[in-house]
Amino acid sequence: MAGKNEGLRLALFESDPDYFDTLTKVLNEYGHSVVGLAVDMLSAERLAGRLGELDTKAALVGGLTRGFADDRQSAEVVLWIRQKFPRVVTIGMPDSGKIEGAYYNFPKQDGPMALLAILDGLASEQRK
Repeated sequence: MAGKNEGLRLALFESDPDYFDTLTKVLNEYGHSVVGLAVDMLSAERLAGRLGELDTKAALVGGLTRGFADDRQSAEVVLWIRQKFPRVVTIGMPDSGKIEGAYYNFPKQDGPMALLAILDGLASEQRK
């Protein structure tokens, strides 16, 4: 896994406080930094506009509509990011299925280790 000096700067878009707390702890433990958090569409729009200034390498886009079965708002956030910051890698974190438009998707039930495998690949490419 990525070492402390090799971690990525990440933005997290997720409305479930238990999930983002757990995920942030795991990411930090493996040397990654969560440099921004959005918990709803208003904060998502603000954070999406600041990804360049925050030197964000990847955006982790989960659910922003707690209690709803679809990921339309998450797909909208992915689209904003891809249009404004095409070099930021979007990673969908759907409850099931996939988030449309994301470069990578990993279902939340796969656990954080699945995400860490994706991030390690990105960190390796960044070092090249």
